Amino acid sequence: MNLRESAVGGVMAVAAFLAVGALKLALFDDGPAQAAAGEAATVASSPAPPTPAPSPTESPQRIAPLTGVPVTDAAVAARRPIAVMIDNSADAAPHAGLDRADVVIEALVEGGITRLMAIYQSREAESIAPVRSARTPFLHWALEYDAILAHVGSAETSGPANAGQQLAEWRVDDLDMESGPKPAPAAFTRDGAREAPHNVFTSTTAIRKAGDERGFVRSGRVAALRFSSAPVESPLTIARSFAVRFGTLSGFSPRWEWDEASGTYLRSQFGGPQVDGRSGRPVAAANVVVQYAKSQVADEDGHVLIDNVGQGRAQVFNTGRVIEATWRKENDAARTRFYGPGGGEIAFRPGVTWIEVVDPSGATELR
Repeated sequence: MNLRESAVGGVMAVAAFLAVGALKLALFDDGPAQAAAGEAATVASSPAPPTPAPSPTESPQRIAPLTGVPVTDAAVAARRPIAVMIDNSADAAPHAGLDRADVVIEALVEGGITRLMAIYQSREAESIAPVRSARTPFLHWALEYDAILAHVGSAETSGPANAGQQLAEWRVDDLDMESGPKPAPAAFTRDGAREAPHNVFTSTTAIRKAGDERGFVRSGRVAALRFSSAPVESPLTIARSFAVRFGTLSGFSPRWEWDEASGTYLRSQFGGPQVDGRSGRPVAAANVVVQYAKSQVADEDGHVLIDNVGQGRAQVFNTGRVIEATWRKENDAARTRFYGPGGGEIAFRPGVTWIEVVDPSGATELR
């Protein structure tokens, strides 16, 4: 990406039938030629029986675009995502609401720490915390997911990392607790039992209410991810435990452990398993994507900018395996897509996806 100056499954194709038909998506849509040539990893599937038409009292299933999980409410399947900036320093623990997000993006900010953007579309979160300030790379992702962005302030250092100025210039629909042209303090609360600035809470209901008052609430325009729940028979590299190293700018290293019982990776950081501070549930993901994108310090305050438009290396972890992949993003508002060795787009497992954005000097360490 040219930074603004003013600012897994397997690898063969199977057909997709959705809505009233059966869902059967390929892990890699490599096309007839690739299928004829054969791949090392294959998707084992059998023809699905016809899906009966719903009775008059039943609602037809829709698929949540960011999780691939069926929902019965058409309004839920079509609604606009919400993105919330979340602190990830040690002082921010425990988090609230990460276990309700559809997608979480983690990337470096300043000082060698990471920040999270939790994206909510198919599920409600009664408590999301701690909400923090916006940074330039996350504005690109808010646009990519066509999301309403909730945050508390933003970086306003002069130069290419001036997120406060970019929010207006790039026309991000944002809800800021404290500043901006239309602050939305009613959408946020401070918990007196926690130390500021790690004590700001919000909820999806509060964000939608404030967004509706500003004309932000509408049908979403986000492109759906690709999903497949087909069984996988594959010689892909086993990856039951791995750490994510963010590169020379940071020593931070969360770890993911494969849990066969839940079919998810469980996250650990700051020396122990990460659990939600309100629900007590573990922070888990059906898919963990490590996206390698060049990072650089942009100003004397240490704000990090990331080349997240273009293409580069990626790794996709699911089903206890990892596949080497390539990511591509055509422009700021385009969806980042992930492709397998044969060139076909990877289909994720239905469920939550975490995207770890790592400098090429970083790595994953499998155990």
